[in-house]
Amino acid sequence: QDYPDVENWIGPLFVTGGSSNDGQYTNPEVDKLYKEGTAAADVEAAHAKFADAVALVDKDVPSMPIYFYGQQSGYSDKLKKVELSAKGPIDLASIELK
Repeated sequence: QDYPDVENWIGPLFVTGGSSNDGQYTNPEVDKLYKEGTAAADVEAAHAKFADAVALVDKDVPSMPIYFYGQQSGYSDKLKKVELSAKGPIDLASIELK
């Protein structure tokens, strides 16, 4: 995922011919829902279509993540705000000092 939106995850990985669809997964209904999502009038409508597509992908189980990055970090009472990015690591731009 290059940016935190489901479109950037489902399109490359699970649409027929996707740039990172290395397992050559194909499901015509997923392709249709993805196409409808990318043509939707607003983000909410697009995400509804993508959610339907993800539900189909989840039923098919075309791939399984076998590795997740680990991260160790600390926290101080000198901080008042720390957020995680969509991929899990600390979003350094979110940190605020007290």
